[in-house]
Amino acid sequence: MKKISIIVPVYNVEKYLERCIKSLIEQTYKNIEIILVNDGSTDGCKEVCESYKKIDSRIILINKENGGLSSARNVGLDAATGEYLAFVDSDDWISTNMYEVLMKLAEQHDADISECSYLKTPSEEPFTNSEIQNKHTPVIIVKNNLEASLLHFENKWFQQVVWNKLYRRNLFHKVRFPIGKVHEDEFITYKLIYESKKLVSTTQKLYFYFERSNSIMGKGFSLKTLDRLEAFDEKERFFKDKSSHLSYLARKQYLNDSINSYYLLTTIADIEAQRLHEQKLKEDIIAKINLEKHDEFILKIKSIMFKLNPVLYKIFRKTKENLTLKV
Repeated sequence: MKKISIIVPVYNVEKYLERCIKSLIEQTYKNIEIILVNDGSTDGCKEVCESYKKIDSRIILINKENGGLSSARNVGLDAATGEYLAFVDSDDWISTNMYEVLMKLAEQHDADISECSYLKTPSEEPFTNSEIQNKHTPVIIVKNNLEASLLHFENKWFQQVVWNKLYRRNLFHKVRFPIGKVHEDEFITYKLIYESKKLVSTTQKLYFYFERSNSIMGKGFSLKTLDRLEAFDEKERFFKDKSSHLSYLARKQYLNDSINSYYLLTTIADIEAQRLHEQKLKEDIIAKINLEKHDEFILKIKSIMFKLNPVLYKIFRKTKENLTLKV
């Protein structure tokens, strides 16, 4: 039985941490190590981790100064000894059979990555397995790296999140999470997918993503949100010498998100920062627009409007929002 190293970054989630750890130690797949990386928590997380470490010898606790999510995950990667790697966020939880299912899929199909579906929930009470059983037989797909990369851009299969997957260890040989970035998954998941020979995915919902308003991802648009554009730009450059079509899809992803972000910059309270980022983003967007023609009608219209005058796009966006609200 191959060992799975489950890496859990922990920071000020005392209220939810026990729920997460319980779902890990109760896994039906037993050959696991649970690496809890306490990233300088100022609440009672350290004590919760220590109490569970005494209960289960498979738990490894690492205490470090606060460095952010990427830093904590990287420390966990360096400490991992398993042939397979997985990530769980400490305010989320998983079905007790998640890693049994993912390992079985990985071995059956000789896949470098296996993934399951997930459920977003505001519930603070964990579901039991019987409560979340799918009514329909799960759909399972097996793809090579190019096929999976195309599906990744569609954001339906092989999505950018790292926590609903099981990875063969060698994929992380040269890959680490970017320090100081939000949307950190966007910087690496496409690389892991492309470097895999085979991937498998099931529609079974085995991971439970806890939605809370005060989380990093629940706070809405901010200047840090622009980190995602940097990830999309890196993605385009990554695929440039590998696949012209995937490179184009990355550029399209950048344009769609950057034009929307340009509009959302008006919500930033810091006017000086807003103007500074608006100017740079405008220059970057126009440079991307000039690279090639766009086949999709909506993106073409958005690009033409933006290039003529960004204000036109802002008016178009606002009008569209008002019409949607009236409907």
